[in-house]
Amino acid sequence: MIVLLKRATLHFMIRILIISLFLAVTLPSCEKDEDPTLFGSWQLENYTEKEYDNSVLINTVVEPGAGIAYEFRTDGQLIITTPGNPDITLIYTLPSPGVLEISGQTFEIRDLADHSMTLYDREDYGPGSYEEAYINLRR
Repeated sequence: MIVLLKRATLHFMIRILIISLFLAVTLPSCEKDEDPTLFGSWQLENYTEKEYDNSVLINTVVEPGAGIAYEFRTDGQLIITTPGNPDITLIYTLPSPGVLEISGQTFEIRDLADHSMTLYDREDYGPGSYEEAYINLRR
């Protein structure tokens, strides 16, 4: 009888161990990882412009962030804060995935991560003549 009791206890313990291992492996995989979001406050790391003529890079200008902050609110307002100047409020929309429109100007959202993002714009002037703008932001 004691042997049967020990055997039943052993089987019960093994079942508990198997169930515990199963839950430990499957429950974390059930959690949904949240995608990085545009919403919230960002610091301008730098603004970069590249100018091309005949598809050849002819000029690059990099402006530092200088304390400029962007706050993307969930109500479609973008507040840009520049030290020593009044805040600027603009309207933005997200017309499709990876696309941001700010007061009529369209940007491609590139490399959106939890702590960094780049807004990209390209202005074409003719065959092989264009300008690229990169707004590099960090949290």
